[in-house]
Amino acid sequence: MTLRAGQTFILDPQDRTSYPTHCYIVLSDPGQNSDEIALVNFTSYDPGTPSQPRNDPACLVVHGEHPYVRHQTCINYSDALYLSEIQIEQLDQGNLIEWLTDVDAVLLERIRASAYQSQHRRGKLIKILREQGFGPAVG
Repeated sequence: MTLRAGQTFILDPQDRTSYPTHCYIVLSDPGQNSDEIALVNFTSYDPGTPSQPRNDPACLVVHGEHPYVRHQTCINYSDALYLSEIQIEQLDQGNLIEWLTDVDAVLLERIRASAYQSQHRRGKLIKILREQGFGPAVG
């Protein structure tokens, strides 16, 4: 299995007990670091509570931008997961991953760029993105 940035999947689609039922996005580049792959997820957005970490207006996604998105959605940077390629392969071999359609390059870039704007981002996520050259343009 070769992972790549932009792939999406649901973890534990059978019983949904190990991880929340969300569509995760491979945000970092597994080709640069397969030991620590940054994953963020789509989650429902409620504009009435933007201060909640899981309700982050930094990157809003609407119906039509990805097949999983059915209503106004945001990217949950605060609960980013960090798994190795081996861990993801083990989950896949155990039928605990349901692979979905990749995000397109434009949406992937917007999700990465918006991580820097999020008030709820974690330092580890930004560190990984910067190390891989996905930081905001300077100049």
